Amino acid sequence: MRFPLFIFIFICWWQTGFSQVIPGDDLNSFLDRYNYEKKRELQEIYATYQSIEGTPFLDEEFVKGTAIINDSVQIEDVPLRYDIYRDRIQFMHKEEVILEIDPTQNINFDFGDHLFVIQEYLDDKEKKRGVLELLVDGSVRLYKKYEVVFKPATKPIGFKDAEPDRFERKDDKYLIAIEDGLPEIVQRKNDVYQILKACKPDIEEYAKNNKLKPKPGKGLTQLVEYCNE
Repeated sequence: MRFPLFIFIFICWWQTGFSQVIPGDDLNSFLDRYNYEKKRELQEIYATYQSIEGTPFLDEEFVKGTAIINDSVQIEDVPLRYDIYRDRIQFMHKEEVILEIDPTQNINFDFGDHLFVIQEYLDDKEKKRGVLELLVDGSVRLYKKYEVVFKPATKPIGFKDAEPDRFERKDDKYLIAIEDGLPEIVQRKNDVYQILKACKPDIEEYAKNNKLKPKPGKGLTQLVEYCNE
């Protein structure tokens, strides 16, 4: 019986103990990651996607990238994409068989100018697990969580036209983690300052002097980078 991909990677890492690069074509030997029923389920999901307006993906096209485990083993040239709605990283076999990465595995994915990690995080103190984009690395880390929701079809009401089943992007969420702590979603400026004061007590004064706002974008990124100086 063939090994699932993540078990194979772990064995390679455990036996060698040093960095190893695996060509993407080697994925062809590990299609038993999901059994037939799982493949059929995914096919049904994608068929349903076709009847819904909008897209659940960050990018519908697969982009060749690298899968990294434990900063040691790399699998290169893997066609990858991110299904935001299902919160799954997917890869495509050369025969156009689409599979999903096991969400319980701690694997990083570098593709399309994005570095994604699968890990636990805090949402209003509730522990969750999912795909996050790492924006700033260091002792203080900044992450982004993408959001897509499904909106069911509606009938016309008054002057409002009917709308079909559709996927809609929601505002991205941002998370901050310090040292070994879990990334935590921050929604208000006070949340940002409260977390960052642990490493830079003068963070509010720094933001004021540099005219930075603790909001998604350049301001938040610069504040986190300042904490890593």
